Amino acid sequence: MRQISISYCATLALVLFSSPATAFETISLTGNAAQSLPACSDAGVLGTIRSRHAAATPEARDGIEIRDIHDAGPGRLEAFGPSAIATRHCAAKARLADGRTGRLYYMLSAGRGFAGIGWNVDFCVAGHDPWYVYGQECRSLK
Repeated sequence: MRQISISYCATLALVLFSSPATAFETISLTGNAAQSLPACSDAGVLGTIRSRHAAATPEARDGIEIRDIHDAGPGRLEAFGPSAIATRHCAAKARLADGRTGRLYYMLSAGRGFAGIGWNVDFCVAGHDPWYVYGQECRSLK
């Protein structure tokens, strides 16, 4: 009985004195991840957008195709905001297959690649998001 009491007390002490990760650790990891985000005009980012858009179903594309992406701006980096995920918000012009030019908004997120390694990109062509996945005129990506 005495052995059970000792092991119970030891387990209780371990639980009470162990602590979760601190905010400092989260911030420092986010800062490192923010440095690994590519630029808005990076060829890999723009190529990923074009290939993912081409692979989407016709309903998701709203019947449009992106031929070219140009005038990608420097973007807005959010590394230490309310989210622990570092993001870069970008905008560019997309030349569409029908000859028109549409406004393309996209967001790069650190640590959201395959298995949490690398980056991921979410994108939207303004006026061509029939289900408003990113809000009216791609509002959530701006």
